Formats: sequence, C-alpha cells, structure tokens
Amino acid sequence: MATRTLLNAITSAQTGPQTTIEQGELLSSTGKTVFQVTKEGGSAASAVTLEGSLDNKGWVPLATITIPASATATVSDGVFVDLLWLYIRARATAVGAGSAITATIYRAGA
Repeated sequence: MATRTLLNAITSAQTGPQTTIEQGELLSSTGKTVFQVTKEGGSAASAVTLEGSLDNKGWVPLATITIPASATATVSDGVFVDLLWLYIRARATAVGAGSAITATIYRAGA
C-alpha cells in the first residue's frame, strides 16, 4: 500500500500545489485509491476537494469531502477514487476555526 499526504494539519483554506504528485508514482490502473480528510479540533465545518489534471495547469474537481460541524475533537471521512489523472492535489475550500485539516490518499492493491 502506498500513502501520500496532500495537506498536513493546515489551519486555513489553501491549495496544496507543492504536494501535487504524478499519479503514475502512486497509482495504477489496478487497485483502489481512497481519499481521506481528517479534521482535528474546532467544531465548525470544513471542506476539501481532490482535484486532477492532465497537464499540471488546468484542474478538475474529482471529489469533495465536507466534515460537518461537530463537537467531536477528531472527525474523518473518505471516498474511493477510480479516475486516473497524471497529477492530483487537495484544495481546502473551508477550514473551521480552531481546526487542523489533513488530506491523504491511500492506494491498495497492485
């Protein structure tokens, strides 16, 4: 299994272009890929979008994960992603006050 962190404990809305990876390095046409977002701290809602690109210039939204407002200290959610793109990145569109967001992709199988 391969793992890559796309956003690491960020506390404000931002795009992670520095974490853009070539999908061939991590993903192939076999196996499953999971995109997971974890929110720690804070009780306001947060949202992160996984984006794909063929040229590392134009980006297409692939999946959005919204972590709802919650009194729980740590909340995670995730989705399967089957589409193959040359580049992927995570973009935090909302980060709740007092929250730290981490976005990760996992690839299983070969």
